[in-house]
Amino acid sequence: MKLPLTLLWFLAPLGWLYGNLMLLRRKLYESGWLPSFALPGITISVGNLEAGGTGKSPIVMALAQLLLQKDARPAILTRGYRSGLGPNDSAVLLGSRILLPPQSGQIFHADEATMQAQRLLEVPVIIGSNRWMAAQRYLQNFPAPTHWILDDGFQHLKLRRNKDIVLLNAPRPFAEGRCLPAGRLRERPSTLQKAQLILLTRAAHADLPKGLQEFSRKHSIPVQPVFFSNGEPLQASGPKQNWSQIQSFLLALGIAHPSRVIQHCQAQKYPLERQLLVADHALFLAEDLHRLAAEVDAILTTEKDFWRQPVTFKSLVKPVFILPLELSFPNGDSLSGIVGELTDS
Repeated sequence: MKLPLTLLWFLAPLGWLYGNLMLLRRKLYESGWLPSFALPGITISVGNLEAGGTGKSPIVMALAQLLLQKDARPAILTRGYRSGLGPNDSAVLLGSRILLPPQSGQIFHADEATMQAQRLLEVPVIIGSNRWMAAQRYLQNFPAPTHWILDDGFQHLKLRRNKDIVLLNAPRPFAEGRCLPAGRLRERPSTLQKAQLILLTRAAHADLPKGLQEFSRKHSIPVQPVFFSNGEPLQASGPKQNWSQIQSFLLALGIAHPSRVIQHCQAQKYPLERQLLVADHALFLAEDLHRLAAEVDAILTTEKDFWRQPVTFKSLVKPVFILPLELSFPNGDSLSGIVGELTDS
């Protein structure tokens, strides 16, 4: 959404100030004025420049799966945005188990972390806003992984990394070059020079924007388009039923860009009878879900939404289906061929 010109004029100086402060912060970490710490093994960051969703979770999970195929022992290290954990809390998930509960005993709802743990049963998912302390707590209880995947880590400079993979949103890769609050950038576009690989997510075709082509050539940083698509609905809970026989769905979404999922469902002609939309990472009210579920044959949601509240969804007496997010690369490329060398050193 574009800002009104008068508001942009007011916010532009704040965006300039924010961008400079973030640049200064990065330089202080790089010079050693602010302390940073290295974890044992190889640390690979998957991050972005733009505030909001760019598809980091599918890339993180695919990278972890690739490492498993190489007989590595990866762990995912994530902050658990809006999970309900306190600033000094941490937790560790492995599959459906909580290996380490929060020190405070706080109940938490880490949707993306839970989804990652459910999809990657052999990979511990470590949650904590202080990721250095969360990693230390894990190391006190379990053997060190061979690889740490730092989820949403490009700006998390307190942890040193061996490699940086940065995701850009194809429709607006540089978000008009404006930093928060005048734009959507967390840092200036020039910080992309610190990356070893740029993935252009939500791409519609294999061609790179001209500005990215020039940037890639100038700095010798590869840029690779990534295509995301939703697969056919998969049943997650409730009475068994074939999704193609459903006559009416409730679409329940709590994600950053619900319009993309809605457009996909409409293009596939899924019979959307009702919609329940909440803010990204927000909880659905159980009474809203139950009330609207009574008006349809089944519920359709995303993996992230389902694993944020699995008990609530499983309490519904209707079938619940999830839309899996799949990724692919142009020209038959594979993730192994694109990032293979990044995982080895």
